[in-house]
Amino acid sequence: MIRLFRPVSVLLLGLSAALAGGSALAQYAGEEEVGPWKEAPVPPAPALSTRNLVTVEQPGYSTLKVGVDLDSVELAPDGVVRYVMLLQSSEGARSAYYQGIRCRTYEVKTYARYDFGATPPGWQEVKTEWSDLHDARSRHAKNLARNGICESYAPPISTKEARRMIKRGKAAWMDPAGM
Repeated sequence: MIRLFRPVSVLLLGLSAALAGGSALAQYAGEEEVGPWKEAPVPPAPALSTRNLVTVEQPGYSTLKVGVDLDSVELAPDGVVRYVMLLQSSEGARSAYYQGIRCRTYEVKTYARYDFGATPPGWQEVKTEWSDLHDARSRHAKNLARNGICESYAPPISTKEARRMIKRGKAAWMDPAGM
């Protein structure tokens, strides 16, 4: 009888630890255990700056230079990482976007575009829905998520960690030695 009790108690202990871990993972990923997810109020786009620009690695076939303003990167309480991304073509054409990535669902949303041609230049709000990062139209955001923001489907644990991951150029899960 004692031999049967020990394996059952070990099994129950392991099961309770797994359930507790699942709860911690849900909190880590910025998700509530119950109820639908709701996006937090989005702050206005930060001032456009290249002072602390970090290059985002792109595929070899891409001729665009892509960077993220590290000072603009923020992790919101809803688990969305918001940032300003700047793009420049080989001919010198520029564009900038204020976006958010939701790692939990692997989606991106654009909140504003910078109009360099306006007088004065500035942010223009856009109304978009969340779109799948696997979509070819969002390849720059996909590269940022894969190489800097998301660890699998989990967001970073803090704004500081998000900035560190982007600066390193790849998510920590891709380089366990860097933890």
